[in-house]
Amino acid sequence: MLPTLWKSFASEVFTFLTTAGATGPEEVPDNPLPDQVNPLGWDSEETDSDLDSDDNQEEAVRCDEDNSSSLGQGVSADQDYQPEDKRQSTRNGRGRAAKAVALRSGRSGLHTELSSAIGVEAQLPGCQIGAVELLTFFPNHTQWPEAGLRLYRNGWKTLDIAKLQLHARNRLTRQGCDKRVAALRHQVLKNGQIFFNDEFFNQTSHAHLMTTVTSYDASNYAPRSTIASSLAPNKLIDIANGVVNWPTGEDRGLVTQAIEFTSENALIQYTTLDIPWLSFQHTFSSPNESLTTTWDHATLQRARQTIEQAGTYR
Repeated sequence: MLPTLWKSFASEVFTFLTTAGATGPEEVPDNPLPDQVNPLGWDSEETDSDLDSDDNQEEAVRCDEDNSSSLGQGVSADQDYQPEDKRQSTRNGRGRAAKAVALRSGRSGLHTELSSAIGVEAQLPGCQIGAVELLTFFPNHTQWPEAGLRLYRNGWKTLDIAKLQLHARNRLTRQGCDKRVAALRHQVLKNGQIFFNDEFFNQTSHAHLMTTVTSYDASNYAPRSTIASSLAPNKLIDIANGVVNWPTGEDRGLVTQAIEFTSENALIQYTTLDIPWLSFQHTFSSPNESLTTTWDHATLQRARQTIEQAGTYR
């Protein structure tokens, strides 16, 4: 009797659900990634607290798949880059790609790829600094408007910057690179808004402002106002922390030589403010290319070759 009653009850429940229009499990929204045609997409609801680094942690980037249509207009500079999940979407379906993005976009906390680097509140040296030196020793400082925009204006793409930052610390993976690129896309929009004093800045409509930068002196680089009050010089031996692949050749400028000198001789008293004096006292020499207007461009080509030869990007 009981089995008969159970079958009857189950049949009635099934009939009710079917006729009532019950649906299956909720599906993942069908827009897993910001549109790659707008690679520097910016969510106007992002705040500095969402983006800025703190306590040597890389900035946390919110990656809302179902808000991708609100992103700002981008540029052709990064159109050749598509994160792995975007490429997967055409093969495995957009739903599964969305799930992968949620897992890999840092939604559960702060990114840690640059956790060994000094924080964004560290003062930059009052002297010339090369692009590789900036990305190797001060990777978080792409959040300083003039410093970050200098790289974009001189031909560097977000993917180039991300790869070099991670390669310097031997942390270059596709997963880490995807997260860094997402962070850098937010940075370039925020930097442009601040530097050009235009909340509607994007690299397409403001292309006429994105002219080549020919001065490499960091003396006048200013931080965002949100961290200006917490600026402090850092010890040079601390700046070397976590660096595995150091600048070489024409990319080995005064900053690299000063950090090498203090690290090799355990000179703990010197900070970023002492680099000009150390350079004079110990006759450090600037690279020949640093005297030209194309140092950043030449450096970029070397950086791409270095990453390719390293073979660590998978």
